[in-house]
Amino acid sequence: MNKRSTTLLLGAFAATALLGACSDDKKSSGGSSDAAYCAQIKDYKTTADSLDSVFDNPDSDGVKTAFTTMQAMIHDLDKNPPAKIASDVHAMTTAVDRIVAIFEQYDWDIIALSTAPEFAELSAELDGEAFTTASDNLEAYSVDVCGLPADS
Repeated sequence: MNKRSTTLLLGAFAATALLGACSDDKKSSGGSSDAAYCAQIKDYKTTADSLDSVFDNPDSDGVKTAFTTMQAMIHDLDKNPPAKIASDVHAMTTAVDRIVAIFEQYDWDIIALSTAPEFAELSAELDGEAFTTASDNLEAYSVDVCGLPADS
């Protein structure tokens, strides 16, 4: 599988993983405090970073473990996000659920998935405006609220 395909598969995770530890404890209307939420995302990022090695030598069991672990963590992030990014986090959750569903359909086989029509459709959506906007909003949150450097 080429690097671009792996990047697309991880796109739903990567946008959220841009977020890290925050230093501000102000409350966002209708959701978690920024500090509490950013701490939760720091845990997510640490876990995502540790699971990223699955793509060095992917096998079905490792891929399944990585994606289902991250899916559960993203669902936790989607339970009570700060109001200003709630729709963006939900967009990421929806994308990850679709990625996992496609992987399940192809028995967690990256090679089979890379040629699947469902993967091509999802890739186009991940490159689309709605996902790009959600990703940009989450990066802005990580920079402006959490004080992380912009993704390079």
